[in-house]
Amino acid sequence: MKISELATATGVPLATIKLYQREGLLMPGDAVTRTRSDYGPQHVERVTTIRTLAALPGYTYQVLRELFGLIDDSSRPASERIGAAVPKLPAASTASESIPLALAAARSLGLELDEESAVAGQFGAALKSAEAVGIPCSDERLAFYWNHIRAIAEFELAGVAEAADPNAAVQYAITGTAVYEHLILSMRRLAHQQLFEGADSGPDGH
Repeated sequence: MKISELATATGVPLATIKLYQREGLLMPGDAVTRTRSDYGPQHVERVTTIRTLAALPGYTYQVLRELFGLIDDSSRPASERIGAAVPKLPAASTASESIPLALAAARSLGLELDEESAVAGQFGAALKSAEAVGIPCSDERLAFYWNHIRAIAEFELAGVAEAADPNAAVQYAITGTAVYEHLILSMRRLAHQQLFEGADSGPDGH
């Protein structure tokens, strides 16, 4: 398809697609003539992914360039690329002074946490906020949360092992982590709402 058809297929303005190209986010099309390139399903998928992630807080073009660089780097194993990508995902809130809280909490779970990662700052900031409002996270609560969150992560990453294409597996893991964080939080709020309204979360209302 022509680049104008790519714009139509994705619903993204042509000028924006050309901006994605200039920013190094969208891979070139296959050259047909000196002035024309052909675009395929992979370009439709990439444009849609860029548009979706760029709408999330913190996902600047610079961050996206780094993430897509890992997705497209076929010279490295998928697991290595995913491990390198997760710390680069923008954190909602970070605070360097709260990192000791994060390290202590991680140790209570038997985990090693890189204090330089965005995850450490985000984890610590969340723990500090809980303390500030008088509901610090106990070891028991932390362990309960971790067991369930770990189960969710294992379920999600099963899709990585099932993917035949390593690049697709990396993209699945990175974009899934970014997008599903918001889904999980919204479902937690929904559960709270139902419980406070006296309704159970089960399909039969019991």
